[in-house]
Amino acid sequence: MTIPSTINKVVYSGNNSQTVYATSYRFLDDGDLAVYLDGVIQTIVSDYSVSGAGEEGGGNVTFVTAPGLGVVITIKNDPPRTQETDYVPNDPFPAESHEKALDKLTLLTQSLGEDSDRTLKFDIDSTSSVTVPEPEADKFLAWNSEGTDLQNTDVTESGSIAIPVPISQGGTGATTNSVARTNLGLGTAAVLDTGTAPAEVPTNADIPSASESAEGLIEIATTAEAQGRTDDTKALTPKKGNDLVAARRVVILAFGTYTSGSYTIPGGRTWADFERVEVVSSASDAVSQNVSGAGIATQEHIAAHPTNWVVDLYSVDASSRATVTATSSTQFTVSRGSNDSVRQVIGVLK
Repeated sequence: MTIPSTINKVVYSGNNSQTVYATSYRFLDDGDLAVYLDGVIQTIVSDYSVSGAGEEGGGNVTFVTAPGLGVVITIKNDPPRTQETDYVPNDPFPAESHEKALDKLTLLTQSLGEDSDRTLKFDIDSTSSVTVPEPEADKFLAWNSEGTDLQNTDVTESGSIAIPVPISQGGTGATTNSVARTNLGLGTAAVLDTGTAPAEVPTNADIPSASESAEGLIEIATTAEAQGRTDDTKALTPKKGNDLVAARRVVILAFGTYTSGSYTIPGGRTWADFERVEVVSSASDAVSQNVSGAGIATQEHIAAHPTNWVVDLYSVDASSRATVTATSSTQFTVSRGSNDSVRQVIGVLK
């Protein structure tokens, strides 16, 4: 049987499901095939089986487990470098075994040729004879000074990289830390130098503090300073700002459809704990509502039901007048006009 094709290797990509892969070329025996997954040689029987040996159109390799997605599958015809055909004197000429032996020689040359195709080669007109030296740690292969052979070389000894590496080539132009810092315009700063002169690294003390009109360093306020709300020189972190907003709670001091009478501030608080007091009334002239009395820090007039309170408020639906009066540091009274309906008295904590 002839061997008309020079193909002796096929490469596939696994898909995690396919197990059977065709060779598409003739091979003589099951053991002639070398099978690799991502460059790792596999073992016949335990990893795969072979069918179709001797067939002109080739055969198949069937994996025990389907190669994974993207795994490189290489199947090469790599017959053993042996000759097993025996010619017995005076026997009839063994045409079939003789042809098989010739086929094997052809397949062997194809396998060797495929190996040779993946090697480094000189030009066809080259007369060079090169010996590759044994591997040596941290060395590079390079031509010798005569350009006639390869040798293991330290990259800095080859002259291709100047030591020290100049700044123009991405280096520092120095072999010591102090000279490198000088060359890079950092002076002699090991960590931080005081001063603001050129080639010196300033410390925090050399940078001015930030203000409303000037850039500079600014200190972060502590939790106590944020809650105190008196410091006007330090910055708030987003968390402290959120905590501060979340802490400004609304306290319902009085609630009802027709709230009127005397009340005590709940929770053991006093008027000093509140930033302001607000009244929600059903009166249409709510703009004339007032909050008065000793001990209340501020007065608030509201004309309508706020839409963004965290408590449920009633809308203005009639006309009249309401008054809240503090009678002590912890108590107050609520009074209303003839048609007034005081819905809520709200305190906003500081």
